[in-house]
Amino acid sequence: MDIENFDDVIKNIPKSSEIFVDKSMEILDRIHFLFEKSGWTQKELADKLGKKEEWVSRSLYGLQNFTLRTISELEAIFGEEIISVYKSNTQ
Repeated sequence: MDIENFDDVIKNIPKSSEIFVDKSMEILDRIHFLFEKSGWTQKELADKLGKKEEWVSRSLYGLQNFTLRTISELEAIFGEEIISVYKSNTQ
């Protein structure tokens, strides 16, 4: 693929895909931060989650998508928020 074709591909990426990648990276960065802050090993985090160490390893390297349930479990384990949702005063 030459540069001109590559530029065309980039220009045609749907906005929703850009948003998905950006949000996924922000979530992964936050999880990495909390994991490093905890001082736990991947094995310790896996045990706390009830998952295999391989799953944790793949997740921390961005090879596994986090479900909302898993993010909630991680928030409970770390005791800190990973994502937040905008709440208006009219709800």
